[in-house]
Amino acid sequence: MKQQYVLIHWVDATLNDAEQHSRKIAEEYELIGGVVAGFLVKEDKEKVIVAMDWFPKDDQFRQIAVYPKSGITSIKRLTLKEKK
Repeated sequence: MKQQYVLIHWVDATLNDAEQHSRKIAEEYELIGGVVAGFLVKEDKEKVIVAMDWFPKDDQFRQIAVYPKSGITSIKRLTLKEKK
């Protein structure tokens, strides 16, 4: 399999600090957009798994994150050419 590098845009939960807020202020919170770029480890119907580092000699990954497909708004893919 040829290794892909992906750029993913997704929406995520917004978390506030530990301060107390009124209902009016709390109701103004929105989802936040995020962007991640990394090596595609796996993609299926419910999730996309991405790694920051890839070691092609042994096909090993490091710094792995899992994103639910339900929050992903776009994926751009780049297929890496094999090193000669």
